[in-house]
Amino acid sequence: MIMRLVTGSSDARTEREARGAYTGEWSMGNVDHTAGNWPFELAKELACFGSRCYISSKSSSCTVEEILKDFWNILDVINNLTNNEVFTSFPFHGGCQTRKQRYRQSSESQGSGSSIRKHTFNGMSSIAWFSYTDIERATNDLSESSNIGLWRYGSLCKGYLDNSRVHIKILDPRVVQGMDEFLEEVKVLNELRHPNLVEYVGACLEPRAVVYKYPSRNLEQCLDKSPRLLTWQIRTRIISQICSALAFLYSKKPHPIIHGNLGLTFILLDDNFNCKVLIPEGTATSNPYPRGKFTEYIEAGNRRLGSDVFSLGVTILRILTGLSAAGIERKMDDVYNGEEELMRNVDRIAGNWPLQLAKELAYFGLKCCYSSKSNRLHVEESMKDLVNLNCDQQLHKQKGVPIL
Repeated sequence: MIMRLVTGSSDARTEREARGAYTGEWSMGNVDHTAGNWPFELAKELACFGSRCYISSKSSSCTVEEILKDFWNILDVINNLTNNEVFTSFPFHGGCQTRKQRYRQSSESQGSGSSIRKHTFNGMSSIAWFSYTDIERATNDLSESSNIGLWRYGSLCKGYLDNSRVHIKILDPRVVQGMDEFLEEVKVLNELRHPNLVEYVGACLEPRAVVYKYPSRNLEQCLDKSPRLLTWQIRTRIISQICSALAFLYSKKPHPIIHGNLGLTFILLDDNFNCKVLIPEGTATSNPYPRGKFTEYIEAGNRRLGSDVFSLGVTILRILTGLSAAGIERKMDDVYNGEEELMRNVDRIAGNWPLQLAKELAYFGLKCCYSSKSNRLHVEESMKDLVNLNCDQQLHKQKGVPIL
């Protein structure tokens, strides 16, 4: 039907055009120009979606869930391309509804009531459950000022719960995710308690959301805007704390949890500049887990441990030098040529780095960045050495070793 509306073709031509759109052989010559001047992007998206529905009706290659997900995506594309003029009275769930309307409708359809605190749900004890009303109250009625961004599967909001600043990841109700997968995720997050991980606060069933305590700044912001606040002592402590958090994640049984997106924006700092590593999208509500359950998704085979080691190396070098990430390992390769080269590269705004400590950080960061997997440090070796760096720098300071 969609193909016929776009092309104006008879049934006999529809199948040929659907298969052409499905394989990428599509041009504006296929659309029905008697309908006016079609926006190219709109025509292409409608044709692709229509062809996928048509082809799927002839085979079992696509599931109903996949088609529904594409359906909501195509509505968003249409609304964006037409400035929300097409679906101003669209009667179904989703359409041009505002974020608040979608979440409220989802909540009401599930009969969410008042707050549930420290409630046992499906065998999960001591998990704080919040209601839709709690989420509204925390975000000032889901106001635009509370919205700090979008991610692939929903909204990121800031707010206050129980007088604490929180960060709320809200899953768009149009995204297909099973309740079992969501509850499994909440269970895992509730068990990830470590002083250097962002603290998980609780969850909401409808809308499905995860709530974290959220420090007001990240490491990238501090290095860019106020690097003088980050002395070499604080920077060394942050590196040690990052490693402590990663070591904790990697120690989880039966499979290690791989961060998968380690970077300065995921390293948050509290008022005392203590590190709080934010668990990224794949380990929170940001992934609807279309191919399996949460515990399967976080197995080591799905995210390479080696990528975490490389990212750790880049992070260490950035903290040491204050440089951007682009090509930093190549820039720092020159430190092997002598101490003078090292002195030119460290961030002197941080103060007088102990020479031996700066060397250890630089060499270690570079070794983590080596492209050859065989040359990269083994993760256990990485964590063991760097967790102890905070103690090492205190020894250097006490003994009065040379400084940069």
